[in-house]
Amino acid sequence: MSSETPIRTYSQLDGSGNTFTDQKPFVVDAKALSVRWSCRQPGEGLRCYLCGHRFEVGDVCRWVYAGEQKVSGRGLLNFLTCKDCDGPDILARWVAHCEILEDLYWWAI
Repeated sequence: MSSETPIRTYSQLDGSGNTFTDQKPFVVDAKALSVRWSCRQPGEGLRCYLCGHRFEVGDVCRWVYAGEQKVSGRGLLNFLTCKDCDGPDILARWVAHCEILEDLYWWAI
């Protein structure tokens, strides 16, 4: 994750160049918990895709673009990560995670 301290909350993201898709960390607030993430019920999908941590108000998270990464020729989902799982090798770990899931659940993919 970036070494800079997140200085914005989800409510401060306004869509004019300052959005969660810029891949910069943001602080989860009540508004973030009230919207749908990954087509789930409000707040339900707001979790770290690597460790499963469900974000709460005050947690720092980051959305990561993974669209160019592939496993078995399929593009991977973009995902959210917590500050504990984030790091410079986050995409490599996400690919490895998805490869394990594909091996385990090949019949559901």
